[in-house]
Amino acid sequence: MPAPHRAGCGVKNTPQSVTIVAQSIAKIKNLSESDVAKQTTDNAQRLFKF
Repeated sequence: MPAPHRAGCGVKNTPQSVTIVAQSIAKIKNLSESDVAKQTTDNAQRLFKF
């Protein structure tokens, strides 16, 4: 994650971080957040065979 959002050592990762990660990916890849959400959902469905 970009430095402003990076957690320090010993900080527990929680599901709340997913939004920040998706926003960061969207910015880096020049995509919309909805495109990132759709792609990561599709990836999870294929991986876990939902």
